[in-house]
Amino acid sequence: FEVAAGANSAETGEAFLDVEAPEATVRPLSLSSKSEWDEESTHASEELGNESEVDEDEEDESEEDDEDLECVLRRRSIRENGRKAARQAARGKGPMPQQLPDGTYVTAKYWGITKPQVHDFFERCRGDSRWANTDSLFALNEKFVAGKCRELCTQAGRMGIALQYNQEDPQEANMLISHAWAENASTFFGDVEEYMRNDEVAYICILANYQGTPEEIDAQLGGDIHQAPFTEVIRNPVCRRLLVCPNEELKRTGEGLYS
Repeated sequence: FEVAAGANSAETGEAFLDVEAPEATVRPLSLSSKSEWDEESTHASEELGNESEVDEDEEDESEEDDEDLECVLRRRSIRENGRKAARQAARGKGPMPQQLPDGTYVTAKYWGITKPQVHDFFERCRGDSRWANTDSLFALNEKFVAGKCRELCTQAGRMGIALQYNQEDPQEANMLISHAWAENASTFFGDVEEYMRNDEVAYICILANYQGTPEEIDAQLGGDIHQAPFTEVIRNPVCRRLLVCPNEELKRTGEGLYS
């Protein structure tokens, strides 16, 4: 793991801690779009003739077939693992996974959200008439997260904000961000903007978990810390970084409950 402590530590003169782990960048696989082929391969010289063009077409089709197969296998793995987790949860032996509108169960390691999506969500909140610059994450959850989760649940599925963004292509988290619920929302999202890398996919409790009723939240967390969503994410070899956003104001007031 690479452990990073962010943002407000700068107010006290402390250095930002960022201990690098071995490089292991995992690029999420898109289920909804094909990769763009190298322009050089698609603009072959006329001197190569028709035979060369046929070879290139066959190569492109082969790569496309490989990508399609990888997508299918990945989605099948998500579905099978989710179904197994749901059966375990029904017997009281594990946390309940979230559920897509098509009925697919999705476990916690796929409740990731990208940096552009985090930015988009925050901007949507700030553009809403209910937004206040003094809002804590508690307040943001009540105004913009929990209500959205409950509203969607009445339609189809049970999804947190992250999975709502990625229904067609659930994103596997390669980092976990720990935050305090009582901290100022603007400060927190500013920390994420500054310290989350552009290629990372984050598990962020307030956006990853389905913020439903107390009973639904308890079922989602489960009764065993060794099987909880946080544990599943951290134990996943794809997850390589933990970002902790300390808050000096909450340290002084003793309100720093982290998740």
